Amino acid sequence: MAYIPKSQLNKLETMVTGHLQNMKSTIVKIRHRGDTKTRIGLHELTFAAENLANAHKAQ
Repeated sequence: MAYIPKSQLNKLETMVTGHLQNMKSTIVKIRHRGDTKTRIGLHELTFAAENLANAHKAQ
């Protein structure tokens, strides 16, 4: 994996944290509705979180 500067990691972390907070309320809606767009959003969020974890491990 490519080296990611710490400042960029922090930016990514802030973004992921923001996403997580937005998703909390949305997750409740998914259970009722099964909204496809939101599910795609969740997949993207999971992917971003995994990348963040891997980047932290690599340093």
